[in-house]
Amino acid sequence: MTSLDFFDCNCFLGPVNRPPLWSYKTPSDLLEDMDHFGIREAAVTHTVARDYNPDIGNREIVEALEGQQRLYGAWVLRVHGDAFEAPVHSQLERMLAAGVRVVRLSPPSRHPYSISDWATRGLWGALAERRIPVLLTASDLGKHPDDTTAGFSADNIYALCREYPDLPVILIRFNYTSTRIVLPILERCPNLHIEISYFTLHRGIELITRLFGAERLIFGTGAPVNNPGLALALVRYANVSDDERRAIAGGNFRRLLEEVRVS
Repeated sequence: MTSLDFFDCNCFLGPVNRPPLWSYKTPSDLLEDMDHFGIREAAVTHTVARDYNPDIGNREIVEALEGQQRLYGAWVLRVHGDAFEAPVHSQLERMLAAGVRVVRLSPPSRHPYSISDWATRGLWGALAERRIPVLLTASDLGKHPDDTTAGFSADNIYALCREYPDLPVILIRFNYTSTRIVLPILERCPNLHIEISYFTLHRGIELITRLFGAERLIFGTGAPVNNPGLALALVRYANVSDDERRAIAGGNFRRLLEEVRVS
């Protein structure tokens, strides 16, 4: 079988309010699981940043991963900030100075569909200027159809990708039930990518590869809540070429990180 250097764009470190069956309390816990599954590298979000306070959690992930050669921090930013926050450009400069080159954004609990420039203090434009990959979570395209919570809509995603063509957008936990609505967006927006941890459409990897190229697919697991085995199997057993398989496993995400404009 082809040797693959998997790079997980979507995993978490730290405590949670409602512990799942498994959690990573330390980098060693995460690395032990990565070794078990054969995953070389990972971009890691701290659960405190995701669930409680981005400022605290972002600091904690930088401190926790100091000196790590296989783990890279992913910061959480607020889509709607407040008067007490530093300007977006200042936040990004601090993030890049800390060696972090990817952000995770979730829809705000209030007014989740308000993502225009005026509402986000220039967030998207600043990210696009630096070509910083965005892990777009909890979108309407990445949840169960019966989930009634509001998230980034298909219209939001299309408008965002069209307005900021230099912004790499990665749909996290893309749900196969949204395949028909995402295909027109992928066709018109070369900067849109799909994270495959929940993309269980039969021959879905092959479909996206055939229509748009393997470079649109990003490996992620959602660990520790999700079992990494699903995403691994999707890559290993997809009916694609070895070069395409290597790109999906890690090459595509590494390329996006290398394209970040750090200065």
